[in-house]
Amino acid sequence: MCYKMNYEIIKEYVQVLKEKYGFNGLLHFTDFSNLMGIFEKGCLHSRKYCLENNIKVIKTEFVYNNLQI
Repeated sequence: MCYKMNYEIIKEYVQVLKEKYGFNGLLHFTDFSNLMGIFEKGCLHSRKYCLENNIKVIKTEFVYNNLQI
């Protein structure tokens, strides 16, 4: 399994969200062309990790232009 270095902190935060708000989990959107790579790797990598390791990532302009969080 591939985990971010701070996944324990994220896991604890998600647990708080579950308890406080009935949070059921994260939602991830991806371009269909990214799916095979995700299935082959067995996990999602951060964009930074992908860029540093020459893993092809399809940029979806809609996400970058309209859903900036």
